[in-house]
Amino acid sequence: MALTKVTNRMIEDAPINVVDYGADSTGALDSSSAIQAALNAGTTIYFPNGTYLVESTLTVTNSFHIYGNGTQSIIRPGASLGAADDVIKIVP
Repeated sequence: MALTKVTNRMIEDAPINVVDYGADSTGALDSSSAIQAALNAGTTIYFPNGTYLVESTLTVTNSFHIYGNGTQSIIRPGASLGAADDVIKIVP
């Protein structure tokens, strides 16, 4: 019998886990595209423990909720984002 890894995407109405979309929780790799894919997929986004490097602005076009584990879940802007750049841009 083969075992299958259950991800949040398999559970109806579960928060969308950015790691399930390929985000790197070590902070070593750019997670922008994975986080953007998670934001595009739903409205409740979960960041497990870790540091998530974002090298480009994330855009959200609907209402959403972001959850994490307090100071154990960090979204860190990368060097390609300047001090005046948005990490998350909410567009109506």
